This record gives sequence, C-alpha cells and structure tokens, in this order.
Amino acid sequence: ALFSTFYFFTLVLQQVLGYSPLHTGLSYLPLSVGMALGGWGIAPLVPRAGPRPILLGGLTLAAGALFWLSSVDAGADYLGDVLGPCVLLGSGMGAVLNATTNAATAGLAPHQAGLASGLLNTTRQLGSAVGLVTLAALSAARIDARTGAGASAVDARAAGYGLALTGAALFAVAGLVAALFVPVRKQSRIPQGDTGTPR
Repeated sequence: ALFSTFYFFTLVLQQVLGYSPLHTGLSYLPLSVGMALGGWGIAPLVPRAGPRPILLGGLTLAAGALFWLSSVDAGADYLGDVLGPCVLLGSGMGAVLNATTNAATAGLAPHQAGLASGLLNTTRQLGSAVGLVTLAALSAARIDARTGAGASAVDARAAGYGLALTGAALFAVAGLVAALFVPVRKQSRIPQGDTGTPR
C-alpha cells in the first residue's frame, strides 16, 4: 500500500494537478513529516501496548487517507483535498512500520533477530513490487477505457490513478484484517504483596 502510493501520488500531483517536480517534492513534506512523527511518537508505546493496537490504529488511518486521496481530480485543491490525507497517511504508516518491525522481532533469541529482520525486509520489498505491478495494470486499463469513451486525458488519468489508490487502500484494509491475528502482548504481573525481588 505504502510504496505503491508514492508512485501514484506523484503521478496525481504532476499529471492531474499539473505540479512541477519541485512543487511535487514540496507537496510530499507533510507526508514525510507525518511518517517521522508517527514513528517517533508511537515508538515508546509499542513495547507497552504491543504491536496489535498500533497496527490496527495505523492501518485504519492509512486506509482512510488512501480512500480520501483516491477522489482527487483535476479540480482538487491542495489544502482542502491533499494536505489532510497526506498527514493522516504519513502518521498511520509511520506507526505501522514501527509496529511491524516490533512484531516481527519480538520474543526472538538475539541470534534470530537478524534473520527475522531480513525476512521482513524481503517480504516488504516483494509485496511492494507485486502491489505496484498489479495496481499499475489496473490503472492503465482504466485510463484506456476512459480515453476510449471520450474522456479528456486529465480526467482519464485521474480515474486511473484514483482506482490505483483505491486498490492501495484495499491493501491497507487487508493488512488491517491480518493485524487482528497478531498475538496480544502479555504483561507479566507480580503477585500482590510480592516485591518482585528474587528469593
């Protein structure tokens, strides 16, 4: 969902809204800041709450933001139609990336942490590639269909890229369902009256 969004969001900004490359780069700042603050702000909570609630909250934010972005068309305004979902998407995905890493490596012996981290990064890259190819094919088909029906080039692109962002949102929803099966973090409790010191 996340890496496909980078590709299609850039196309929306440049080919639908008509932004220059510099304007496009500056438009990414709220998303990037949101990711940084989302990951940084949530980091202390993950060990205490466990990854499941963080994943559920972050993926809900991300899915909502992607559905919102999918409606952007040539008449969209940055402040009213783009800024809000950028901040939500960045915050949600920052939390998700942090919690995913924690869930993948929690409870492992130190010598297995590197293997788990490598597996996580490999599947993340593989998922990004498969997701992008799938959404690009759907987007191209929608653009061709709208162009053949007589729509303008900009409107056809908006429809195609909107479909791709809807697909990315559905990937986030699938992640939300998967997050329901992440084990709940069990906190050890000290019996009442026990100081917790070894006997």
